[in-house]
Formats: sequence, structure tokens, C-alpha cells
Amino acid sequence: MNEITVHLSSTDIRALFTAPKQLVPAPGVGKAIVPIAAIITYRFATTPYAIGSFLVIGPVGVGLLIAPEVALIDQSWDMTVMFAPGVMGSPIAFSTPERPSYFLNKPLLLFDGSANPTLGDGTATVTVWYAVVTL
Repeated sequence: MNEITVHLSSTDIRALFTAPKQLVPAPGVGKAIVPIAAIITYRFATTPYAIGSFLVIGPVGVGLLIAPEVALIDQSWDMTVMFAPGVMGSPIAFSTPERPSYFLNKPLLLFDGSANPTLGDGTATVTVWYAVVTL
């Protein structure tokens, strides 16, 4: 299992739709990154973010929602959320006949699914545990 920690400034967070933050680079031909778990710690500063969506981990377009019931960065307090895809009977399809390369040779990104967050000035730290598999 691999681990990486990435820090996000308020500038990074405000650009998560147009400029997703790379957590793990693409693993190479015939390989996929399997996210096992992530912990995201948000540090509130003075103004919460106005957001239109939720944070997502994965390749753009096929990511996995992070705690869909918690918007996280629009809060006016510090918050830590654990994300574990595939838990509670929700399997992850890394490829399907229609889209055989969901995660194949794609970087693992953190992004906002619909719009750049605005107004806020908090920061975040993301720690991801993942494996690289050959498909």
C-alpha cells in the first residue's frame, strides 16, 4: 500500500473544478490506481467557501464522491472526513465493457464536480492510501 499527503491552499481549493489537484500521477500503461482510503482535514480560516458541488477523488468524469452527505469546505469550523470507497456494499468498477479504461493509466485527482468554489479562504490536507494494480 502507498501513502501520499497533499496540502491545498485556498487558491488550490478555489480552482478545483478548472484545475483539479493531482494526488497521484498516472501509474503507466496497463496499470490503475486503486484508492483504498483518504482522510481530508479542512481548516477553516475566516470565510467558508460557496460551492456548487461536492469534492470528488478519481479521474475527472468518473470520480468517487467524498462523503456526499457532507459538503466539507462550506463549513465555518474545522472538519475531518474519512473516505473509503467500496465500503458498505458499494463496489468500485475500474472498467466496464462500455468504458474499459475508467482508471487505467489515469492520475488520481481531487476535484469539484461542477464549479470552482468561491469566496472561501480555508486550507486542506489530503492523505490518500492507494495501491497500483496491473489490469
